[in-house]
Amino acid sequence: MLKSMHVIIGRMMQLKLLCLVIFTLIIQCNADAVDNEISELSERLFDASTPNILSRVKVNLQGRTTSSALTDEAPAPLLTVSNASLSGIATIVKMRALWDNYEANTMTVENVTPSELREEDEFIDEVLDTAVMKMAMTYLQQKGSVRSDRASQKNLLKTLWFTLYSRGGGKVGSCAFEHVFMNEIKGNEISGLHNWIYFAEEERDSRQYLDYKGYMKSLHLGNKAQIIKYRMSYKNESKPVSTMFIGTLPELEMALYTVCHEAKKIRCEISLGGKKIVIRVYPFFYRGKRLIGSAFPQF
Repeated sequence: MLKSMHVIIGRMMQLKLLCLVIFTLIIQCNADAVDNEISELSERLFDASTPNILSRVKVNLQGRTTSSALTDEAPAPLLTVSNASLSGIATIVKMRALWDNYEANTMTVENVTPSELREEDEFIDEVLDTAVMKMAMTYLQQKGSVRSDRASQKNLLKTLWFTLYSRGGGKVGSCAFEHVFMNEIKGNEISGLHNWIYFAEEERDSRQYLDYKGYMKSLHLGNKAQIIKYRMSYKNESKPVSTMFIGTLPELEMALYTVCHEAKKIRCEISLGGKKIVIRVYPFFYRGKRLIGSAFPQF
């Protein structure tokens, strides 16, 4: 009788182990399927992103550097692009209007005015009107992240990108848009600054603040964009490593980061111009909401 019980218990343990293995395989298969979907979607988004503006940007990589280097390997600016060459692109125009809405210091409480809220809405509306974001929203609708109506889609972008939160000290002085598409200062640390258009403008107008020090590596994504890993300083504070796209439109970056965030992928594998890269999207949990803390390309 005791031997029979041992046999039954042994078989039950084997069955539990088998179920665990099957469950793990199912989860892995589902994860792989999502990875493949996002990779295919990212190429479609890249193809739909127009106009191609990389040719309007002069990229001067100059010398190579490392994260621990102290020397300046790039005496000239990294990017040269005229305002006129980008002035006809509505999402860029509306994005630029937001740049004077924020205090870079995360310990300074942000005071959002009605005019600034209106500028946020106008930017989101322009982004939602693009073919790129429409395609991304169709995918997110299929995944249950958003409804088909514009109000739901606008609310998703507004919540993820413009909800103000505190990065410390109880000071509500940060949001995803400011961190990713601009830059922030926390103590003596420079963070964010992953958008090339903002980088180019700061480099041109405030070069005494922003100083490009050289690159670690660069990757061309077909003839429409490239990625750079580089070192810089801002107001004499060093940022040893940073990455950003060059030549991409705001709606493409926002679409990629939003899709990866909604898929709950901190390490999100995508494909652009036939090149496999990774999007890092770190969540930020604040008052019951899962928001975007940081997002950038990695290769």
